[in-house]
Amino acid sequence: MLMKEEFYQNTDYIELPEAWSDWKLTERIGTGSFGDVYLTVRGNEKSAVKVIRIPSDEAERSALLTETKNEDSARQYLKDLVENYTREIQAMYSLRDNPHIVRIEDHYIEELQTFGYRLYIRMELLTSLKDHIAGRSVTEGFGELSVRNHQDALRAHLDDRSTLIDYLIYLNNSGESTEKQRSAYEHFCGLLELTRVEVARMNSEDLAADAVRKYYRPEEITSADIEQVICSGIPVTKNGNLQKASSSLLSKQFHNFRLSRQRIDGVLKKQLQVDRYDLITLEFFLYSQKEYEFPEDMLRDFMDDMNRILRESGLKELHAVNPYEAFVLMCLLSEVPLATYADVWEMSFS
Repeated sequence: MLMKEEFYQNTDYIELPEAWSDWKLTERIGTGSFGDVYLTVRGNEKSAVKVIRIPSDEAERSALLTETKNEDSARQYLKDLVENYTREIQAMYSLRDNPHIVRIEDHYIEELQTFGYRLYIRMELLTSLKDHIAGRSVTEGFGELSVRNHQDALRAHLDDRSTLIDYLIYLNNSGESTEKQRSAYEHFCGLLELTRVEVARMNSEDLAADAVRKYYRPEEITSADIEQVICSGIPVTKNGNLQKASSSLLSKQFHNFRLSRQRIDGVLKKQLQVDRYDLITLEFFLYSQKEYEFPEDMLRDFMDDMNRILRESGLKELHAVNPYEAFVLMCLLSEVPLATYADVWEMSFS
């Protein structure tokens, strides 16, 4: 039998906590950036168990030890991270009766003998999207999904990623209109176009300073150009991608609120749904390029415009308790908001 310390060398190996000895693990049914999901059974009961490794792999472990300078600091960082996970899980327990949220059944935290933790979360086993659609009535009047036969709907529309996203939103909202989500997408596209104009201006001015006669048009600005300007403080890999968010000391507070080119393209293609941080980051960039005599006036105008956009997108207004939103607001009060934003990101990776 493999020792638990060898987990990094064999990611397929898993055993359930002794407290769950009456549950039998059968197979891995999913995997993602936050961990793997396994099917478990107990008699006629079935559940899904998500296993989160903290840190996720040996590379992340090495990066953390390098950044924190010593093992004690690294262990404290991981302990704080696990405590945050625990608070989130406790909050999920209070939502068990909500039919639109996955029900958490139990959880277990294991501190590894060598370094790190393994978090087990047992939750209800969800029906696959295909089986769910095939087994329920598709409401007449839902856009192009107004068909009588469920299998026809499945075959006709699930290959259309945009329609699929609309249907997922429909299920999430129990049939409510997708008007707010569409408004969020329209706001994102509008802010992105304004951002292209600003980045084109900035790039043209840089070339003018170098005595190079070249002027960029907004339509020439790519998602990579936008990433390079907004995320200028984040180091890149040899392949040109942004360094992993987990390498930043701000990863716990900011999670992955970075407007990368992959994120931009995913939203534009409707492969990803617009979230509040996309809108906040773009609007922050645009305001960072404006000139105000008093930064307090800039902050006030930004908050007014941002709250309007968030409301029209069906999202809650700015919440200064949120670390990322507080960070953006503080940057706007600095002398050079975008440079402050970039400097803090850069220092978080040092």
